[in-house]
Amino acid sequence: MIKGRAKMLITLFPRVMTISITCLAHLLAYYQFQTEIGNLSLPLKWIDQFYFLLGLSLVFGLILPFCHHLVVRWAVLLFRLCLLWIIGLPFGSYLGIEVSLFSTLLIEGILYLPNYWQSISFAGGVLFFILLAQRPVVVWGIPTPVPSPYDLLSLFGYAGIVVVLTFFLRLFSENRLAYEELNRNLHYASLSLAKANLELQDYAVIARQQARLNERRRLTREIHDTLAYTLTNLVMMLEAAQD
Repeated sequence: MIKGRAKMLITLFPRVMTISITCLAHLLAYYQFQTEIGNLSLPLKWIDQFYFLLGLSLVFGLILPFCHHLVVRWAVLLFRLCLLWIIGLPFGSYLGIEVSLFSTLLIEGILYLPNYWQSISFAGGVLFFILLAQRPVVVWGIPTPVPSPYDLLSLFGYAGIVVVLTFFLRLFSENRLAYEELNRNLHYASLSLAKANLELQDYAVIARQQARLNERRRLTREIHDTLAYTLTNLVMMLEAAQD
């Protein structure tokens, strides 16, 4: 029971962690938006749109851990990638919100895609997409400035750290789960071996008792046959002597 609970905790740990990180990242993005809204040349109608897109991204981020089909997971991840691109488009050179939201997307993709090749491909695609998004665009007739090379370098350095740490976390979680699985198999094998040993001992006891019973029957049969033969001869000799 204890090992089953340990396996459940190890399995649920990445899910609980990603849900917590997703909530914290969206909360941080909301706080960053409230802090920088006065420094950004954004129309007032974008404020409500930002809140709607941020809430939609949070909803799909909370749905993702419960998507068991691979195609659905990819669809949710790609949809959130498009949402985050739209969210970060008007901010121009300000990368704080994009750093917060794209980091949690990288973590979710690495942890929830089934194998390392898909996780690496997704992480690389997200980083390349972030790079392509940092180009001058015109939003509501307002040209948005591009980040400086130092800001881009800092962004990719931070993203690289997030990717490496997340891969280490996934590797640790999978190794821990494999270790628990191995211990459980060894425990079951020990129980099976002990059960087989007890059955072998029971069989030995039964075989010994059966051998004793067979020996007793053999002796009884030999005694019976010998005594009957002797008595028959005596009776015949007595009858002959009497005649």
